[in-house]
Amino acid sequence: MSEILLQQKTDDGILILTLNRPDAMNCFNFDLLAKLADVIREANFDMGLRCIVITGSKAGDDPKKWSFSTGADLKERRSLTQTRYADSSSRSATPSRPSRTSGSRHRRNQRICLRRRHGARAGL
Repeated sequence: MSEILLQQKTDDGILILTLNRPDAMNCFNFDLLAKLADVIREANFDMGLRCIVITGSKAGDDPKKWSFSTGADLKERRSLTQTRYADSSSRSATPSRPSRTSGSRHRRNQRICLRRRHGARAGL
């Protein structure tokens, strides 16, 4: 399985985070939300970091299939059992408000955080 969040740090203090779920149009599942929250939390302690850029990976060559993110992973939400719901509730994102949780983490971040968008997007 490939990484769901790619990280690249430039020499001039920019951290580029790439949502890497192109087949799902980079929608946020619980694993991606938790990974994003962890990386941003760690970035707060990197004094050499000046800026975070968040972008989405592109699926293929067709621009119509490119997406920054289409929001929450509704397929994952639909298949939640009570146990899975309880497990995911204890993580950094809540099942009922994944975008608000990840967004509030971005606002608490002590670095400039930009979202580089291309293609379709929803909920962000």
